[in-house]
Amino acid sequence: YSDIAHVDVMHKASIVNAVGADFRLMGGNQTAVKSKVPVIAICAVRTGSGKSQTTRAIATILRAKGR
Repeated sequence: YSDIAHVDVMHKASIVNAVGADFRLMGGNQTAVKSKVPVIAICAVRTGSGKSQTTRAIATILRAKGR
C-alpha cells in the first residue's frame, strides 16, 4: 500500500518475524507483469492525488488517436 509509512510496514514485518513466519519483501523486478506492448503507468505517492482523472484523460486521448 502506498499510503502506509515505511516505519509501519517494518513494524508489522518485525511482528511477523518474531513469531517465526518466513516471508520476503519483493521489489518490482519480481512482482511486475511482463508486457509485450507499451504500458503507461499512472502513479502517485498518496491517495487523492488525481490518478483516476489522469487515467481517464489519457484513455480519452488514446481513443481519439485510435489506440
